Amino acid sequence: MAQAAGLDFIKLSSDKSLEGILQAVSNGGMVSSGPLKGRSFAVPGLSNEDIAGAAKYVSNQNGELRYIPESDESGARSRPGSYSNKENYEDRPTR
Repeated sequence: MAQAAGLDFIKLSSDKSLEGILQAVSNGGMVSSGPLKGRSFAVPGLSNEDIAGAAKYVSNQNGELRYIPESDESGARSRPGSYSNKENYEDRPTR
């Protein structure tokens, strides 16, 4: 919702690493224009350990933070909307 409101935590981060971006999310920011002007968005109180843990499930894809829900046996993270094996893909209903 913060991104839809015009708040860009990637630009707000002093360190453009994923951990730096998540620190910016923890610190928060305020929307400066539009219908949500003045509204704050934050996830306060995240420790360095919390941020490191969250970084395992988040990626920066084309300037957007995305949740990555699962990993395969090798530890590689699947991308949202992707399937880790053919069986799951074939069972997926079509849209």
